[in-house]
Amino acid sequence: MRHVVLGAGPVGRSAASALAGCQQDVVIVSRAAPPGLPRTVRHVAADVLDGPALERACEGADVVYQCLNAPYHLWPERFPPLQEAAVRAARAVKARYVSFENVYAYGLPGAAPFSEGQPAAPCSGKGRVRAAMSEALARLYAQGVLEVTFVRASDLFGPGMRASAMGDEFIGRAVAGKGARGFGDLDAPHTWTYTRDAGATLAAAGLSTSWGHVWHVPSDRPRSQREVAAELSRLLAHAVPLSSTPPFVLGLLGLFRPEVKALVEMAYEFDRPFVVGDEKTRAALGLASTPFADALEATVRWFRGAATTQSVQRAPREGAVSRQTQ
Repeated sequence: MRHVVLGAGPVGRSAASALAGCQQDVVIVSRAAPPGLPRTVRHVAADVLDGPALERACEGADVVYQCLNAPYHLWPERFPPLQEAAVRAARAVKARYVSFENVYAYGLPGAAPFSEGQPAAPCSGKGRVRAAMSEALARLYAQGVLEVTFVRASDLFGPGMRASAMGDEFIGRAVAGKGARGFGDLDAPHTWTYTRDAGATLAAAGLSTSWGHVWHVPSDRPRSQREVAAELSRLLAHAVPLSSTPPFVLGLLGLFRPEVKALVEMAYEFDRPFVVGDEKTRAALGLASTPFADALEATVRWFRGAATTQSVQRAPREGAVSRQTQ
């Protein structure tokens, strides 16, 4: 089978690697070739919004994986057109379609974990964007014009995952010897999804013979941000101070940085328990999550390497370590 992965971020690369590990024919499509791909994965340079180029990149595909994203503060304008372009290409080549998503469309968490059958009840602008995009795909599936399945993850962390709650401001700062910056209630349990588990779930969903499902990426047990900081302290062999960034601070920063302002409406995820269930996925697809300690260690190792690389690149000019921007 030929599998075409659209998007070369941490999740897209993880999906391509997982599929390559299953001895599949894998193509990854992005504007620039990402580093570290398995040698059997072929890269095709294309802009997703260039219809003819994308259709050529997807030629011969049995399954197309949508692992794309748009600038966080521009989701309403930029994200739906990316999906529409991916859908057009998949339909043109008669491929099945796997949509990688998050759980924003579910809205406020309740007493029970979010399940794979959770109805959409968005409470944020970005949640409404996600819900509308999922509903558009569900309609195509119901009409019989596109075989679709959905893979959804909670907040992501892992190698290369910098723009997340457990990215630069949390693990990145801890690795650099600084205090980690969290959000909201630092003691509230939270489900964290490892990027490599997301890739493995995408691969399993694409290789499955059953379509039209929602699959939640298997994730280790929920951990509070304070627990994560404690595990980081053990890994790094020094205490990692942890502080919570108040929403009003994000609002002030957002006056100058629109991508930060876009975080404010998602603060509800961190001021209460936020738990995502994955029982259906584990049972039906036979998947398990990576132990959190192993996932965190791999992530720390990546951040250390990124810091070292940046230090080497800048040392001849400045002689100082500087954080790399995404």
